[in-house]
Amino acid sequence: MAKHVFGFLNKKDGIWVDVLSHKYDKLDFWRNTAPVNCSWFYRSLHKAAPQIKPFCRINLINPALTSFCWDPWCFDIPIALKPTFINMNVDVNLLSISDVVNGDRWCDTSLLYVFGPNFNLQELSSTSIDLNSGNHWIWNPPTKLHKISSTIYQQLNLSTPPEEVWPGWQLIWKLNIAPRTKHFMWTLFHGLLSTTNFLYHLNLGPNDPCSLCGLSPETIDHLFSHCTKTKQLTEGNYSNYINSVIAATAWMLWKSRCNIIFHNACINLPTVVCRALAHVQEYTDCNRSLIG
Repeated sequence: MAKHVFGFLNKKDGIWVDVLSHKYDKLDFWRNTAPVNCSWFYRSLHKAAPQIKPFCRINLINPALTSFCWDPWCFDIPIALKPTFINMNVDVNLLSISDVVNGDRWCDTSLLYVFGPNFNLQELSSTSIDLNSGNHWIWNPPTKLHKISSTIYQQLNLSTPPEEVWPGWQLIWKLNIAPRTKHFMWTLFHGLLSTTNFLYHLNLGPNDPCSLCGLSPETIDHLFSHCTKTKQLTEGNYSNYINSVIAATAWMLWKSRCNIIFHNACINLPTVVCRALAHVQEYTDCNRSLIG
């Protein structure tokens, strides 16, 4: 999603960019939150932006499109949020980028008047002025990686303190289940599973009750912890093998739930368990044969 944030900021060619730009105008993630009734995709952009905004910077500036106070054109964050020396004789709220440029170049005299004689003009050495194009946002600091998604993934991994990394992920990756099931577990634990309640809050459907029991709203917690149809299958403290079976069972329950909705099928709990056991056994056997 982070690469789409940059795509939207840089007005990348694409129908989705044109549609969102027409409907929502500028993505100002320093001040604004997502509108209440916005699309799920635009809401996702707003959700991803705060994670990457400390590393976003404008390196090609159109003064008419850039806020002096609220765009990170000079420092790593907007001037309005950064303790900075500014001439007391200047009303910063009335300043514009045009006040510190001369044609297509920075005006050193104006910059030093606003920020004082100790301002490091080299801060803007890599930033250009273009009066005829849109702003261009980059990832800062520069990187040798070619893809923005790879750069962001690497940076966020390096910047995440070890104590904040949930140790349960390593246990999930070691389970004897197929990659698709592990991805399902990742989606489940991140609260992104497309239950009817989840889709309802994205304005993508009605808040229908649980597809299995029909007694409560279909949330993730209900479906895998409280539903009377599945509760007996998901309780207890078990070994790695049983944990693998539980993960596979959750996956098979989800597939059964989808079959009820899309194929009008009926749930068969013994079949769910058998398929989960078979899944784990097959994956374990395949791993053993590969290891030799």
